[in-house]
Amino acid sequence: MTWIEAKTIGEWFNAYVPGDHPPPGTAFEPYKTHIDATERELRSSWRDGLNRTLQTVGWTAYEALDTSEESDLNSTTGRKTSCPAVLGIYPKNRPENWLDCDESDELADEDDQASSSYNSEWGTDEEEEDQITRVPLRTRVSWGWAELIVVLLKDQNDAAGPRTTTALYWEKVEDQLAGYANEVFTRQHRLAVFMIVVYSSDTARLIRLDRRGAVTTPLFNYVRHPEVIGTFLFRLSGMGPAGRGYDPTVSAASADEERLFRALHEQREHPLSATTVGLREAATPGWLIYKVTIESPFSTDGTPVRRDSPVVQRELLVGKPASVKTSLVGRGTRGFVAYDLTSQQVVYLKDSWRPDLGSQGVRSEYDNYMLIRESLPKPDSVMNTGVPTLLGGGDVTYCGIVQRTCTPTSHLYVHFRLVLKEVCRRLEDFKSSKQLLQAVAWACAAHMQVWESCRLLHRDVSAGNILIYDLQDSNAPDSARVIGLLSDWDLAEVDDGVTTLKRSGTWSFMSARLQRFPEKPHEVADDLESFYHVLNWCALLHLPHTRSNPEILDECIYRLFDFATADDPPRGHPDKLEYMESGWTFVRILRIRSGVPHPLDLVLQELASLFQLHYYHARYPTGSPQRFALNVEIVTEDDSPPDDDLLIAIGLPHLTPGVESLQTSSEPTTTAEPRDPAKSPLCDHKHVVACLFRRQRTDAWPVADRVR
Repeated sequence: MTWIEAKTIGEWFNAYVPGDHPPPGTAFEPYKTHIDATERELRSSWRDGLNRTLQTVGWTAYEALDTSEESDLNSTTGRKTSCPAVLGIYPKNRPENWLDCDESDELADEDDQASSSYNSEWGTDEEEEDQITRVPLRTRVSWGWAELIVVLLKDQNDAAGPRTTTALYWEKVEDQLAGYANEVFTRQHRLAVFMIVVYSSDTARLIRLDRRGAVTTPLFNYVRHPEVIGTFLFRLSGMGPAGRGYDPTVSAASADEERLFRALHEQREHPLSATTVGLREAATPGWLIYKVTIESPFSTDGTPVRRDSPVVQRELLVGKPASVKTSLVGRGTRGFVAYDLTSQQVVYLKDSWRPDLGSQGVRSEYDNYMLIRESLPKPDSVMNTGVPTLLGGGDVTYCGIVQRTCTPTSHLYVHFRLVLKEVCRRLEDFKSSKQLLQAVAWACAAHMQVWESCRLLHRDVSAGNILIYDLQDSNAPDSARVIGLLSDWDLAEVDDGVTTLKRSGTWSFMSARLQRFPEKPHEVADDLESFYHVLNWCALLHLPHTRSNPEILDECIYRLFDFATADDPPRGHPDKLEYMESGWTFVRILRIRSGVPHPLDLVLQELASLFQLHYYHARYPTGSPQRFALNVEIVTEDDSPPDDDLLIAIGLPHLTPGVESLQTSSEPTTTAEPRDPAKSPLCDHKHVVACLFRRQRTDAWPVADRVR
C-alpha cells in the first residue's frame, strides 16, 4: 500500500479539504492531555476535545464517541474482539436501532452491564465537563455510521511518525489503519475515508485514504496548534457528502424502499434457492439499505447488453454485500444481490475499481464482456456460453465526470459497476463432489469457447471466480441441475501472438511454473492448471480424504497453495512444482467402499498424469533445471465418451465419440522421448475438458459426500 506524506499541512488541505479558514477570532481550546497520560485518559481527552471543537465550528449535528471497548458485531472480519484505541465522529440523528446486529439479546445485556460499570468507574470525568461534552463515554464501533475515524496508537513513545522507527512496527500500524478504513468502505459506499491518527500525547496526523493508498499531513503538535484539527473539522462541516468522501451516486433507501427490500426474501417460494438466500443475507439486521444509481447502456430484453443498447438510468437497492475483498487498496471488489427497481428483477451487482490503463491498451472487464458476446456464436444464454450475462454497467460517472482515485501514484484507479443477470452460489457452496466437478467442468468449457472464439485468456481462474448456477433457481441447492459459470474477466487479455502476457491471477491457484518462474509468459496451459488446483483445493477443504489430520492438512495447504517467498517477485514452494513434474496427486479421496475408488479421485489421478506429461514437454526458461526424464502416458480406466447432449448443449460437439480416447496403461513407461512442446496435452483444452466431463456419467457418485 502506498503512503505519501504531503510537504506541508497547507498543501494537504488545499488538495483534499479545500475551503475557507474559520472566521477571524475563532478560538480552539487545546486538548487536555499530558506526557504521562494513560491510553484511557488520552481517549477521554480526545473525546471531549473533539466535541468542544465540533461545537466551536458549528458542526453540532455530529458528536465524538469513544468506541474503543467493543468492535462492530457486523464487522466483515467476523471478529468480536475489542477494537482498541478507536474513536469516531458520528451523526447524532441516528435511528434507535443503529447498533442492531444478529447477536443474541443476552450479549447486548452483557454489554449494557459492562458499559454501566465503565461509566461508574470514570464518572468523575463527565461531571467536570459542561453540557456539550456529555455524550456516552463508551459505545460500540459502528462502521456503517462512522463519519470520521480517530486512532490512538498504543505505542506512544514512537511519536516521530511513519518510517522513523522499526519498519515492522509501522507496517503493522499501517495495516491496522488500512483495516479500519476498509471496514468503513465495506459498510458504506465511499470514495475516500478521512482519519486523525494520534501518535503520542501531543502529536498527530490527518490522513485521507482511498483505493490507491493514503496521503498524510506532516506530523503536527495538536496541543500547541489545536487550530489544525479545528480547521479540518470546520472545512469538513461545510462540505457536502461527496467532499467528505461519500459516493454521490448512492443514497440511503427511503423507508418504503427499505421495507420492500427487506421483505423480498419472504415473498419467494423456495427458501433454499440461491436468490432467496442471497436476499435474506443482504437484509441482515445492522446493515443499511442503499439505493445505487447507475447511468449506462442497459439491455432491454434480458439478453447481454450490446454496444448500441440505450443509455438509461437504473436504480438498484442493495444491503449487506454477498462478497467483499479484505484489502483496502486495489480493486476493492464487492458483490451485491440487488433489486432493480425498474425491471423489478433480482440481479447481481459487481462494484469494483480497475487500473486506469486504457491508454496502454489494457481492456476493461466491460470491454471483455462485449468481446465475448460479439465472438461467441450463441451468446444469449448461459447454457451456451458458461459466462454470466452482462445486463449493463461500465465506469461510474457523476455529472459527466468519471470517478477516479486521488492518491498521486503512477496510475489511478477507475470506479466501475457491472449488473449481471444470474444470482449464483459460490463454488465452495457445492453440496457433493459431483456438483463440484460439474461446476468446474462447465467453467473450463466456457474458458475453451472464449479462447477459441476470440483468443481472450482469463488469467485469474480461481475458486472465487467459478460460480454454481442453478438452472432452476427454485430448486434446492443440492439439485443436479447445475452448471458452472466462469466470471470476473477483469484480468483477461487478448493473446495477439505478439504481446507477452505477464503472470497474473490468484496466488493459491496459479500454476507451479508461473509461481517458480515469474518471467515466464502466461499461457493457456497455466489457466488449465488453475482449474486443477481449484479442484484439489476444494477437495482438501471439503471432502473426505487421507489427510484428515488438521495439522497435516494445514501444512499441506500452506505449502502447495499459500506459500510465497519474500523475493520480488515472490515465488511458490518448490514442492508444488515437484508434485506437478512427478504426477503426484495433491489429495487422495477416500474410497466409496472397499475396492471402489471415488470417481473424483480417478479424475484427479488422470489430470495429474496429463499435467506430468505437459511438464515433461513444456519449454522451461533458460537456465532452469530439468529434473526428470520420464515419458509418461495418460491413465484412465473408463474411456466412455462424454454425454453427447451435454456437450452439444455447451457447444462442444467436437468432443463426441469421434475424438481419440485417453486410454493408456496404468504405469508410465520409462522410454526416453525428446521433449517437444507441441506434444503437450495442454496445447489446447481438449484433453482436460474431456477428462472433466467423462466421469460425470457414472453411477458411482456419492449423493452427498461433503464433510466440511
